[in-house]
Amino acid sequence: MRKLLIAAILTFFSIASARAETTYAIKDVGPLWKDGGIGGVFAMNIFGEVVGQQSSKPFLYSGGTTTILDISGYATDINSKHQVVGVSSSNHAFLYDNGLMTDIGDLGYGYDVYAEGINEAGQIVGTSLNGTGTGFSRAFIYTNGTMISLGTLGGGGSSYGFDINNLGDAVGDSNNRAFIYKDGSMSDIGTLGGSMGFARSINDSREIVGYSDIAGNAYVHAFLYHDGAMKDLTPVFSGNSWAWDINNKGQIVGTLGSTFGDRAFLYDNNLLTDLNTLLPLGSNWSLIHARSINDAGQIAGEGFLNGEFHAFLLSPVPEPKIYAMLLVGLGLVYYCAYRRIQRRKATYIIE
Repeated sequence: MRKLLIAAILTFFSIASARAETTYAIKDVGPLWKDGGIGGVFAMNIFGEVVGQQSSKPFLYSGGTTTILDISGYATDINSKHQVVGVSSSNHAFLYDNGLMTDIGDLGYGYDVYAEGINEAGQIVGTSLNGTGTGFSRAFIYTNGTMISLGTLGGGGSSYGFDINNLGDAVGDSNNRAFIYKDGSMSDIGTLGGSMGFARSINDSREIVGYSDIAGNAYVHAFLYHDGAMKDLTPVFSGNSWAWDINNKGQIVGTLGSTFGDRAFLYDNNLLTDLNTLLPLGSNWSLIHARSINDAGQIAGEGFLNGEFHAFLLSPVPEPKIYAMLLVGLGLVYYCAYRRIQRRKATYIIE
């Protein structure tokens, strides 16, 4: 009887686990195009704090409150220490930390600098320009007041840095090829068969996402690169797709583009899902770009709410049916135990 009971419990929980699904609660982070200004969402940290641009100024959304930084420009990334990086309207990279705004300087060129990513150690990745027009650019890593150039693929041309993980590895593109910079050198990670590739995010397992031309350069498709292999996330899709971010669980977010409009997607466990299909009915949202995903599975991006361009924050919630299944399962366990006790009592009476 004990073996039967254990088997029933294990069977139930395996079924519940297999059928577990996720839906999302959505929060309005606010309008992005106000008073004639422009805006967008760029990143989020583990606490669900979102940064980007609202009405042509950097914003920080935290705990239900949006703070507009007192500078024109945009915020590009935030870490768990609440350090924010971004770019001012004068095209200088800044670090915003505990209310203090710092210009991080440049590689000595004296021209535009763009900060794109920051890791938990406070290392910043970005791009420093040398002149305008025919001038070149160099991807950089900034650490404790010191900025180093990452060089380029092939030794000439330009490079652009976009993300950095907690190991200090950086990704971006150089001469229209996606790269990873690790252990002091830059490597080309290839393409999906086309001529160009662009890396946009890297996690602590050195999984890289971005987008690349496919064979024939007909479209760009979102990719996942790991251990020397690049995978097309939308292999049968006749349109463009872009992967913007990957978390440490390997979950990827991005955008599907088509003539019917852009759609935000989540790629998880080899399954690509339109995030609009996971929203509560009647939400009045159309999600077009999923820009960032943290290790808690929260997703930040952009969409239209009742026809207005807004930032959103999605937080995963378990399906109600999972709770119902758990209650049924616990009831089954209790019933089996009760029946066993009753049979024992009957045996004692007969004896």
